Amino acid sequence: MSSPVTFTVSLFASNMITHLDRVLHDDQRGGGRMINGKPSYTVQQAAAEITREKSRWHDTNGDGKTDITYQFRTTPGPFFRIHGLSGFSEFNQAQKDSAREAMNHWSDMTNVRFTEAGPGVLGEGNISLGNFAESTDGQNAFAKMPPPEAFQRHLANNPHIPRIWATSEVWLNSTDEDHMVPSHTNEGHLTIAHELDHAMGFSHPFRSPPEGSDASYHTATYAEDTSGYSILSYWNESNTGQSFSKNGVHYSPSTPMVDDIAARQSVYGTNHETRAGDTIYGFNSNADRAAYRLSSSADAPVFTIWDGGGMDTLDLSGFNQDQIINLNEGAPSDVGGMKKNVFIAKGTTIENAKGGSGKDIFISNLTQNILTGGAGKNTYLYLDPRQSAAHQPDRITDFVPGEDKVDISNLRATGPSSSYVDESDANRVRTSWYGMSVVPLRDIAEKPVDFVSRFTGAGRQAILDYDAETRQATLQIDLDGDRSADFALKIDSQEPVQETDFVT
Repeated sequence: MSSPVTFTVSLFASNMITHLDRVLHDDQRGGGRMINGKPSYTVQQAAAEITREKSRWHDTNGDGKTDITYQFRTTPGPFFRIHGLSGFSEFNQAQKDSAREAMNHWSDMTNVRFTEAGPGVLGEGNISLGNFAESTDGQNAFAKMPPPEAFQRHLANNPHIPRIWATSEVWLNSTDEDHMVPSHTNEGHLTIAHELDHAMGFSHPFRSPPEGSDASYHTATYAEDTSGYSILSYWNESNTGQSFSKNGVHYSPSTPMVDDIAARQSVYGTNHETRAGDTIYGFNSNADRAAYRLSSSADAPVFTIWDGGGMDTLDLSGFNQDQIINLNEGAPSDVGGMKKNVFIAKGTTIENAKGGSGKDIFISNLTQNILTGGAGKNTYLYLDPRQSAAHQPDRITDFVPGEDKVDISNLRATGPSSSYVDESDANRVRTSWYGMSVVPLRDIAEKPVDFVSRFTGAGRQAILDYDAETRQATLQIDLDGDRSADFALKIDSQEPVQETDFVT
């Protein structure tokens, strides 16, 4: 086995790139990386691990939707004592609301419909939920997974057979205070959502620990097995360099995280109709889920955005902390004083972003983005011409010359993979960020961008114009020397933008 590849910042890398080594390297997944002595899994690999048991509720009528009925138990039921439980109680209203919200997130992301039904009314799948006070094996919460597919289809074809065996049961320990007062930011809601995932057929990311050892992060199968990537994980997000704590309080994910969403959609299909209009997430939100709405700088968001379409905005304008706002799917952002706490799901595109009053760093995606920095001294980081292509340039709406910066120092015709040198081979460059091909080292040793009045064919030339009437600057860059712009950027500014406002 070859030794793990390490990376160093290239010759012309800026201080900002050095600061963002985490974003451009540590946040990358898979590709043979080893993190914490464990293999790093891509989102797709992690999703496959979570769904490895191949357990699910099946769309037995073939209508493209899996219909799940659910009941909040009013009696213990026949299996209560078989499970070794005692002290039955019904879900209280807060628990019911939390369970319904968890189901709403399921339906938002997948082709699953949940319907609350009375006893004897069952869908293609059925889930019941209740509390217990004591368990002979000391469990705090648990759920039963769906029965095998053949049995589900047998029951569907024989409706006269009692469906009692075709029910996944979710049980919570009522002596745990969080279980009784769940909110979308605490352990109580996380537990309900976690157990509901089991009831839908999903496993913990980790496999059974070695015989004689206790389960802990050191027994995890892969590096990203933490609550920072999956609500099914047992292990704290700090193991993956994240922090969900703010002002001395630890917060739990309020939505499924990035690996959970991929797992759900790989099994139950993808719902592209959810929030398919123009949706604002964060402050000034019009999103239909409480987890995505922020109202105060004291808020502590821990969520992953799933969105079906439209022109969408991540509005983080109410925070005063320094933030890293990354609009790329699957990538984490540092929001509101926490670290790697907000994700955009794979398959989701968020076009626009608004920063707060801190020193924010913006990393746009491959669509045309509108970026509003806010009151702080902000930096806009570009590493690939596709981030702001000449035919669909990004727009910065509130640039302040002399305070804000646009960092183009690692903008290469070959893309961001030329930002990191593979020390195991001094003549090659390791794939990075956008997963582009390995390129020669000579592509790194390029001169800084040269500002000119017209393109001459020399390559890495920039033309900067400012229109005093519209108060907008235009930056065009010819990277490959073909005398046409490969990269363009629109910059709204009350004062002329200068060459010194760019890190080259």
